[in-house]
Amino acid sequence: MNDAMHRTTLAALCKLVTDGTHDSPKLIKKGVPFIKGKHISGGRVDFASCDYISHEDHLAVIARSKPERGDTLFSNIGSVGDAAFVDTDREFSIKNVALFKPDHSKVDPKYLFYLLRSDGVRNEMLAAKSGSAQPFISLGALRAHQVNVHSSVETQRRIASILGAYDDLIEVNRRRIAVLDEMARELFEEWFVRFRFPGHEAVPILDTPDGPLPEGWSARTIGDLGDVVTGKTPSKAVPEFFGGDVPFVKIPDLHSSFFVHSTGETLSEDGAASQSNKTVPDGALCVSCIGTIGLVAITAAPCQTNQQINTLIPPNQEWTEFLYFSLVRAKPHFINLGANGATIGNVNKKKFSDVRVSCPTSALLRAFHKQSAPMFALIRNVEYANHGLASSRDLLLPRLISGQLSVAHAERELEEAA
Repeated sequence: MNDAMHRTTLAALCKLVTDGTHDSPKLIKKGVPFIKGKHISGGRVDFASCDYISHEDHLAVIARSKPERGDTLFSNIGSVGDAAFVDTDREFSIKNVALFKPDHSKVDPKYLFYLLRSDGVRNEMLAAKSGSAQPFISLGALRAHQVNVHSSVETQRRIASILGAYDDLIEVNRRRIAVLDEMARELFEEWFVRFRFPGHEAVPILDTPDGPLPEGWSARTIGDLGDVVTGKTPSKAVPEFFGGDVPFVKIPDLHSSFFVHSTGETLSEDGAASQSNKTVPDGALCVSCIGTIGLVAITAAPCQTNQQINTLIPPNQEWTEFLYFSLVRAKPHFINLGANGATIGNVNKKKFSDVRVSCPTSALLRAFHKQSAPMFALIRNVEYANHGLASSRDLLLPRLISGQLSVAHAERELEEAA
C-alpha cells in the first residue's frame, strides 16, 4: 500500500474549477432545481427545499457551469464551507456555489469530495474568506489553495471506499426513514385531510366557519393546543454562557430530520439558567419562523432555541405525531403570514399562536397516536444511529485524509466494525 503524499493546488487536481450564475433568474414554483449554498448540507444537495427556475434560464446558467455526476460542489458565498458530492444525473443549476470537476487521472472524484470536507482543508479555506455582510471565498483563492494529497489514485480510491461505506449505511437508513415518513404521512392525510378515518361513513360532515369538518371535530388555535415558547439567545457578552451540554437549537439544526439529535452550538448550565423560561422539553415541536420559514423538527432532549424559532409544547404525547404533520402541512400558510413586505419574513409568536388547526375527536387522536408513534420511535432510533455513523466517519476522515492513519489500518477497523 502506497500512503505517500505530495502537495499541490486544487486547480491542478481538476479539469475545471468554476462557479454558478452571477445573475438572479426568476424563481418559479416548479421547474429546474436552482441550488444555492444554503441548499448544501451534510455532504448532500437538499433538493427538497430548493428553489426552481425555468428551463430557458437553466440553459443560460449551464452554459457557464453544468454540474455532473462525480463533481463536487462547495458553497463559497454566504453559507461558506459546505461541500456536496454530485451523485445524480438530475439536471440542476447553481448560484453562490463553486464547482470542482476532477481530473480522474490525478484524483479520485469521491476522494476530492472528502478532501474538501475535511476539517483541515475546510478551516484553511474559511480563514481565507473575505467580506463581512456577505462572506465569500473567491474562485482564484480556491484554485490556488494548496493541499496535501495521497499520490496514488488507487490509495485515494481505497480511502474514498472506506469513508463511503459509512455514507452508504447512512443512505440506507435515510431510505428507511423516508419509507416510515411516507407511511405515517399517508395515514395522516387519509384520516385528517381526506376524512377517510375508521368509521367515517357514519360521521356527517358539517359546514363550520373553518370549513367542512366531521361531526365532533373542532378548529383550535395553536396557542390553545399547548404552550408556545419563542426562543432567545443568551447574552454574547458573557462567553461562559456558551459551550456546555445544553443543546441550543438554530434553524440549520432543523434541516432534513424529524428529530433534533445534535446542534451546532450549545449553552452552559449558567447560560440556560439565565433564561430558564426558554427551556423546552424532549418531544416539543420547533418551527422556524424568521428567514427560512416552516421547517419543523421534534426536540430529542431538553434544550433552548434562538429567537428565530417558535416551539409548541404539546399537552401530552398523544398529540405529538398529529401536531407534527399539521405544522408541516401549514408551511405555505406560515410563509404567507411571514410575508409582511420586509426583506426577511417573520411569523411572530402571536401570529404563530393564532394559526388554527382542525382537530379530531379524542378517540381518533388516540387511535392515530397508537399507529404512528411506533413509526416515529423507529425514525428517532434510525436517525440517532445515523448521527453515530456520521460522527465515526467525521472522526476518521481527517486522520485518513491527512495521512495520520494508514489506509490498511483503517480498512481493518472497518472490517472489525462491520
